[in-house]
Amino acid sequence: MNRKLFNIVMGILITVLFSGCSHRDKTGYYPINNINSKLSHSSSGLTCSNEKEDYYYSNGIIYKYGNSIESSEPIVNTYEVPGGEEYYPTNIAVTNNYLYFIIDGKLFRTDLLTKKTDSLFSELTGRFDDVAADKTGIFVSYFTDISRIYWLDDGKKEWGNAIDLQKILSEGEKVQNINDFNNYITTFNNYLILGDDHLGIDNIRVTSAFSQKENRINLGNFGSAEEYFVLNGMIYGLTLDGYYPIDNSSIKYISALDNYDSVHFNWKPGHYVVENDKLYLLVQYAKPPKVVNPHQSDSIFDALIEVDPITGDSKELFKTKSNMPRIVAYEKGFVYLFREYQISSYNLATGEEEKLADLPENDSLIFDCVNGKIFVYRWETKYHGLVAVVELMDE
Repeated sequence: MNRKLFNIVMGILITVLFSGCSHRDKTGYYPINNINSKLSHSSSGLTCSNEKEDYYYSNGIIYKYGNSIESSEPIVNTYEVPGGEEYYPTNIAVTNNYLYFIIDGKLFRTDLLTKKTDSLFSELTGRFDDVAADKTGIFVSYFTDISRIYWLDDGKKEWGNAIDLQKILSEGEKVQNINDFNNYITTFNNYLILGDDHLGIDNIRVTSAFSQKENRINLGNFGSAEEYFVLNGMIYGLTLDGYYPIDNSSIKYISALDNYDSVHFNWKPGHYVVENDKLYLLVQYAKPPKVVNPHQSDSIFDALIEVDPITGDSKELFKTKSNMPRIVAYEKGFVYLFREYQISSYNLATGEEEKLADLPENDSLIFDCVNGKIFVYRWETKYHGLVAVVELMDE
């Protein structure tokens, strides 16, 4: 074979090989629900943890995770609860004693000891549309004409015991928001509760619940007109180009975003987190009019931005060169990347990358971080199947 013919053949082979990868990358659908396993509230409805044990939904069953998917323990078959044969859970949450989940607007509770499942508050005519748990109780969103957030101590079964957090908010501190509506702040148990009157003074809503002990989002911004984070007891509003203490109308701009056009990205709960007194932001840069879009055909690149809210300094920690790899998690100095159906860790301090796991080839995968792990799901129309659990790196 002469050199010219050899070059032609090799060119064809390379084109075929790389066009296959390129086509796959351009057609995939890869949502990232939560980038930090410790400090972000995940509203995916698929995974949860009480910090001791992890629970996940897969193909009609909610399991307690063991050391592997195969060793996981079935807790409740959701097909056997009313509506479970037609719908899958939209949210699950776990305390020390009970597992809570929502199916078709109805709230259910499973005793972790006996595995007995009850339908809670079936006498109510509205819909439950979110539930988030702590060790001692749950935040639950209940919708009639508007959504209201209630707190319920773990184990309580009477709706009269539910605490309406909107009423508590109305008696708390009120501050003017830079967008000309009021924020309301109050303390409750070990939480900072934040709300606003974006819909009017008669419709004060809870938008976030933060831990007072750590910079953790316990309840993500449900129905909020803004995104918020907390650092050392101070709540900040987050804009597309900066942030501001909510009791101050002055915006601090994020200089690391100077070269980013805001029509290409947006923030969402689970894609930002405070760790070691710094704010970390996941940028999923997309083709307009899409923002925060998991479709590969709409993605341009991913980036991770670090912001020091105290000094105002910011920098770009990591940026992909194209729409693949995707950033699926960040924690403790490691960026976790998805490419070619593998997950790898990238050490920001050393620049070293290490393969952690192979994934099944599928053009629709979901990534969600919980309690030191990345749970990877195969996206399906009606049900979702867990295909891998990847342990995050230790420091």
